[in-house]
Amino acid sequence: MGLNISRSTRLNRLEDFILESRKGKKIEVETQLRREKILGQAGQCAGQEGRIDGYLFIADFLCCMENQRYTVSKVYSLSYLTKDPTDLHVDRQVANARLKMDYQRLREAGIEVQEMYFPEHEDE
Repeated sequence: MGLNISRSTRLNRLEDFILESRKGKKIEVETQLRREKILGQAGQCAGQEGRIDGYLFIADFLCCMENQRYTVSKVYSLSYLTKDPTDLHVDRQVANARLKMDYQRLREAGIEVQEMYFPEHEDE
């Protein structure tokens, strides 16, 4: 008695869709970006006074394969809200660089995706 592992395997990573595309399956991907605020708790780190809030830079990849829709969410960077405004800028650049690498991986697997990046300002 053989098991069909592929039917029970969840598709919840970009790598899963890259592998399926390389097997010849047609996959469509749309990207939605968000910056989610996180609230720190006092005393999370040794010697920490007060709390530190921050942002997660998250991409939601909406994937369509064989008339089924899947969502893959991936965190690209974490930025703490500090007094130095350049920290958020640098963390956004890191997120965009990592996102660019994933777009390249998707394209190399034959998956077309419109490249979107985290904007410099929250309202963009």
